[in-house]
Amino acid sequence: MNALHKLTDRILTDRIVAGDADAFGILFNRYSKKIYRFAFFRIKEQETIDDIVNDVFLQFWQMCQSGTYIDNTKALIYKITRNKIIDYYRTRKEHQGLDKAVAIIDDFDIHSDILKDSEVQKLLQNLNMLKTEYKEVLQLRYVDDLSISEIAIVLGKSVGAVKVTIHRAIQKLKIIYSNKS
Repeated sequence: MNALHKLTDRILTDRIVAGDADAFGILFNRYSKKIYRFAFFRIKEQETIDDIVNDVFLQFWQMCQSGTYIDNTKALIYKITRNKIIDYYRTRKEHQGLDKAVAIIDDFDIHSDILKDSEVQKLLQNLNMLKTEYKEVLQLRYVDDLSISEIAIVLGKSVGAVKVTIHRAIQKLKIIYSNKS
């Protein structure tokens, strides 16, 4: 993220803290599609994804209104989203049992009408072979374009741990590709 974009997030967040609904609308428009995509890779039901996206921005608004200091808006929004997804699966696990919840989490299927390109399909199939932690860091880094430090905030890990996880995920993906050749 360039400095101007981050500064703009900072200014918008400060305006939201002051109660500016228009600034909130700008921030919502900037991140809602990205957050939707982030959730889409983890949850199948469109209605649930819509609810999560709305809940994320409602929680962000409430945090701003409560006076919570927000250093990195983008990382916070992704962290809230990740926590909402975790809460969603915890609730489902309580209602469906552990086996079904694990199957849902591990199912990384993307609707075929959204991604038609065969190379993208192949990549997604190979990603599906990675453990969830690896899929998540690769998506945050290369799909959602978060910096290493932002990913560290989202995951609650150190920058070094994130770098190692990304490296291991890429190495594992290379092994999967080489075995299929």
